[in-house]
Amino acid sequence: MKLRKLKSKSRRNLLKSTFAILMLGTVCIPGFAQEVKFSGVVRGADDDSPLIGATVKASSGAVVVTDADGAFSINVKKDHTVTFSYIGYLPQTVKVDNGTKVDIFLKEDAEALDEVVVVGYGTMKRSDLTGSVVSVSADDIKKTVATSLDQALQGKAAGVQVTQNSGAPGGGISVSIRGTNSLNGNEPLYVIDGVPLSGQSDGNTNALSSINTADIVSMEVLKDASATAIYGSRASNGVIMITTKRGEAGKTRLSYEGYYGIQQIPERLNVLNLREFAIYRNHRAEVMGFGATKEFGDPSILGPGTDWQNEIFRTAAMHNHQVSVSGGNDWGRYALGLGYLNQDGIAIGSDFQRLSGRINLDTNITKWLSIGVSASLSRTKQTNTIDNGNIIRTALDQHPNVPVRNPDGSYGFQAKDDNFGTFYANPVADAILREDYDRGTNFFGNIWADFNILNGLTLRLEYGGGFNYNNHYYYRPTYDYGFFTQDSESSRSASNGKNYFFKTFLTYDKQIRKHHFNLMLGHESNENEYEYLSV
Repeated sequence: MKLRKLKSKSRRNLLKSTFAILMLGTVCIPGFAQEVKFSGVVRGADDDSPLIGATVKASSGAVVVTDADGAFSINVKKDHTVTFSYIGYLPQTVKVDNGTKVDIFLKEDAEALDEVVVVGYGTMKRSDLTGSVVSVSADDIKKTVATSLDQALQGKAAGVQVTQNSGAPGGGISVSIRGTNSLNGNEPLYVIDGVPLSGQSDGNTNALSSINTADIVSMEVLKDASATAIYGSRASNGVIMITTKRGEAGKTRLSYEGYYGIQQIPERLNVLNLREFAIYRNHRAEVMGFGATKEFGDPSILGPGTDWQNEIFRTAAMHNHQVSVSGGNDWGRYALGLGYLNQDGIAIGSDFQRLSGRINLDTNITKWLSIGVSASLSRTKQTNTIDNGNIIRTALDQHPNVPVRNPDGSYGFQAKDDNFGTFYANPVADAILREDYDRGTNFFGNIWADFNILNGLTLRLEYGGGFNYNNHYYYRPTYDYGFFTQDSESSRSASNGKNYFFKTFLTYDKQIRKHHFNLMLGHESNENEYEYLSV
């Protein structure tokens, strides 16, 4: 009995100790701090006007936005912080002591509001814009490896959809802004340093792959009617304004940028190996009553056979180099760039090369006259036997018992008694034996003069244009596949285009007290020529 009492007493003491420890833990753990109601109004510091839709975020992760009166209310814990942010204003963080009501005054972010963007025939401060404009900077472009400027847009601008029409290096890409809504195709109008260019491609080659992305400083995507109306029907799909590097006053700067990379296909389709193919063929022959293959009598002794995906895909290298020189003084500035890109495709029989050069000059002749020149020249070559020969599809269809090459060095082919009803060419032979390439030369540029007539009144004259010459060569030789002979064929095509434009516009830009006036009167004429020959 005494023993039982002692045990019962010990049990009670243990329960008391446990309860005390739990109570102590409840007081010390900070996660159980009391929440308080934190509310108030967010206003602009300059005019005390309420900011509608300002973001209020607690350090715990809770987020609310201000209402139509700029008011907010959020439950937070003592000693936590709350951050207030709004587009065009500097963020502000405050510490919560008690559940009080406060007024938060945010200051304007002068740097963001004064950011200059390119629109139409000139520039504007972002704070003065009424249209929808998305900017992509040079830093954004450098975060990706892009062979053309439309690839550089991919995933960088809201409302801009980039679709790759070809997997070959330098291949065709489609860009659409806010969907399909066009009179003339779906591609936007590209304006590079004032020179309008079409982004249309023929599906395999990309008209914009001749432009070196390393030359680009910024891209402004003009989406809506107010931003694109100045270009008329050409801008029905939107406009992408591109600004390239220009010189700055100071010491001459010589710079080099370059990279080397390798490319691999991330995933391959799972197809039958030789042993699995033999089992399938034997079962097929048994069901159909004919078509048995003697070599497939014992599938267990067979190896993996030919993996055609391994044969046509490879680890491909690419490298890019850019050398630029820039500088200037009070009377003029200059920027010159030379770039070279070489990209092998991850499939044999595909590659892309580009050699490009650019020059930008700005000169102050007198106090009332400034002139400038922008010019770009590029040479490209794209090899693509993959898309035009349907090589990848052939590699998936070809049988694993067909060798890439026979012992005598000739290319392997299907046996005549294969009984599948369809003859598939050797995809490796098809990719290597055929010649299929495009070569292009592209030039565009402009020359301009600014006349400062009066204070704030400027007359600008601009003349420019460009030309492009492209030729396509295709040749397939005669080749004997044993029971089947592939006949030779060849085709050639050439195209060239020219465009010229002349702009005249008068701009009045004046600040009168608190009012800023920017008026523009302009005229533009352009001419286009195009020729195409195919044999």
